[in-house]
Amino acid sequence: MSAIVTPSTSFPSIDHARPAEQGGPIARIGFSYQDEIAISLLIDMLIDPEILSVHFETHDDIVVVREASGSRRIAEFVQVKGGEPDKLWSVADLCAGKAGSSIFETSLGRDAFCEVSRFRLVTLRPVVSELRMLTFPFGAPGREPCGSRFLTLVSELEDRFPRIRSPKANGVTFWLRNCIWDERHSEDAVRQDSLLRLMRLAIAEGRTLLPELAESLMAAMRAWVSAASAARWEPDRNAKIITRSALRSWWELRCREIIEGAA
Repeated sequence: MSAIVTPSTSFPSIDHARPAEQGGPIARIGFSYQDEIAISLLIDMLIDPEILSVHFETHDDIVVVREASGSRRIAEFVQVKGGEPDKLWSVADLCAGKAGSSIFETSLGRDAFCEVSRFRLVTLRPVVSELRMLTFPFGAPGREPCGSRFLTLVSELEDRFPRIRSPKANGVTFWLRNCIWDERHSEDAVRQDSLLRLMRLAIAEGRTLLPELAESLMAAMRAWVSAASAARWEPDRNAKIITRSALRSWWELRCREIIEGAA
């Protein structure tokens, strides 16, 4: 006969004990945050005719393809870091990991296609002062390639990765000149900003979009992003890429349905 085990007051209840591992919730926070960033980029595409398409979980977390003036195509490789430690991002964090696996090496390695490469790091946490330059817009004062902050970063990264080159033979200076560090400090703040931008877009186009209706559109966009991220390149390549024409058609149809339904 097996022994009877009686509850002991020396052990906490499972209802109140802190889990030893919390990787699942942290990963889910990261995915949820990434989805909100993706919706924000889709709204960018609704507004900006230069953005041709947005790819989900293909060559990076997100890829934004633009056609700039002069028919020059640009591929922006977006890494989203949502489940991160509660501390400032440093150069050491950028370079951490086994050889070839650091955030910096992975990002530079995306420079392997005929499009002109740009890079974006989206993080919940802010950066240390030596990386602050990367949060400035391209061409802004403080980002000058001849400036002391830029040259200091070049020196530090080249010391850590002395011979690093992308598949297109570009190195540290190229990455720094073409990288934006995008600090988005709260998933809820990203969501609220997207909601307001969607409502403003509708007003600019002569429509009235109430908050609850804008929320329903964002929920549909969230489902679209989730499906695109989960789709496999083969045989569903087209499902992984949302084009501006498809998004604009969807937007016009849904807005018309909402306005007619409200009427």
